[in-house]
Amino acid sequence: MSLILTSAFAICTLVCVCAAVAMFGSGDTGGGFFFVFFGMFFGALVLASVAGRLAGKGGFFGKFHRAVCSKERPRPAFVPHWITMLLLCIAAAGALIAVIVPVMSRLHK
Repeated sequence: MSLILTSAFAICTLVCVCAAVAMFGSGDTGGGFFFVFFGMFFGALVLASVAGRLAGKGGFFGKFHRAVCSKERPRPAFVPHWITMLLLCIAAAGALIAVIVPVMSRLHK
C-alpha cells in the first residue's frame, strides 16, 4: 500500500512540474507558481516516504529515524481549554460583527 501511495505522489509531482513548465512557457507566472507549490508539496511526501523506507536499512536515515521516533513519549500536559474557548468566542463575535455591521449600514441608508 505504501508503494502505491509513493508512486501516486511521484506521479502527481511529475504532473505538477510539467504543468508548471508549460505555464511558465506560456507566460502565466501565477499558474506556474501554483503548480510549483503543489509539486513541492507532493515532492515532500515522496521524499518522506522514501526516507521512511530507507530508515530500516541503517545509515543516515536509520539514525535519523531512531532519533525522531523514540519509544519514550512524554505524557501530554494539561491544556487549559477555557483559553481556547474564549479565543473561539472572540473570533466568532468578530466574524458576526464583520457580517452584521455592513448589512445594517446598508439597510439604514
